[in-house]
Amino acid sequence: MFLKQLWLHQYKNHLQNDLKFVDGINAIYGPNGAGKTNILDAIHYLCNGKSYFTNTDSKVITKGHDALSVRGIFQLEDQTEDDVIIQFTAGKKKTIKRNQKTYKRLIDHVGTFPVVMVTPTDINLIYDDSKERRRFLDIVLCQTDSKYIQSLALYKKLLEARNKLLKQMLDRGIKDRTLLEGYTEKMIEPANYIYNSRHGFIRELAPLFLKTNHSIAHEPLDIGFEYSNDLVGQNIEEQFAKNLEQDIRAGRTTQGIHKDDLLFTLDQEPLKKFASQGQIKSFLISIKIAQFDFLNAQNKRKPLLLLDDIFEKIDEQRAQNLMEMVSESHFGQIFISDTHESRLEKHIYGLNSKIKTIPLKHG
Repeated sequence: MFLKQLWLHQYKNHLQNDLKFVDGINAIYGPNGAGKTNILDAIHYLCNGKSYFTNTDSKVITKGHDALSVRGIFQLEDQTEDDVIIQFTAGKKKTIKRNQKTYKRLIDHVGTFPVVMVTPTDINLIYDDSKERRRFLDIVLCQTDSKYIQSLALYKKLLEARNKLLKQMLDRGIKDRTLLEGYTEKMIEPANYIYNSRHGFIRELAPLFLKTNHSIAHEPLDIGFEYSNDLVGQNIEEQFAKNLEQDIRAGRTTQGIHKDDLLFTLDQEPLKKFASQGQIKSFLISIKIAQFDFLNAQNKRKPLLLLDDIFEKIDEQRAQNLMEMVSESHFGQIFISDTHESRLEKHIYGLNSKIKTIPLKHG
């Protein structure tokens, strides 16, 4: 699978744009602010139905306008083509069409065209709170399992309702345990599915990560991650029961899969405190390449790989190791953005892949 052509209409700073790509490495270069990252984000939007950087569609419409559309032609493994268009107007429902047929549910589109994006903002995985790491888990699993998407949506809806009730109980000094138990019972099944899916994913991701990290960094490190959950020897139903009084006093659901985290470590110590900048950058790229391998295995389809401003963030040797690795036949179509044409050429020319360079200018 690869993306042959992309049309942008009022997507961020691209009022109108028409781009053609090769089934290989597509290198987009130009000055800061020209819209390189926005092209990669539009590809992510086309594949996943949402921007990589925000869940709010109105935030990716060109300033001063109230609608957008992103359209792409994918060539599939059997040489047939899929025509996908996403349209959104502020205040209305977003629509996604595949070969002129509108999806009844937007979630049915997710995972059809798998994608992995690597950006400088991924540093938030290391330094921000657990919400960013849960977002990483959800982005991957939503592309491989429709039941996971449904379970996650249901759990979030029930959690919001349960928290609203707990807050009302706290403010009014009442205890409506019957209604509270009703929400709790409905949350158990989706919570179990989410927990088991995340736990299984991390178990499969770990060896893929270690292999990739060694290829990029060439360092024999005790580096990795583990899934962190508050269950600790109890099941989810027992967890809700144990925390009931604490939830009532706090006016919110204090524990559950909405508090899950990933613990990143180096030599059994927190990665963000003890790793060098080079090690952290290698870690982030490695976990994204491992994500690529996981999606490839699950979907039997090579994801698009979007590398935003990658050479700005890692040293020369790590950059070259990465490019030599992703140019292998194991990977599919790749999009790279950079501010310097000469730096791009240095890293991509001579690789065993089709190459297309795409210059961008302001406006």
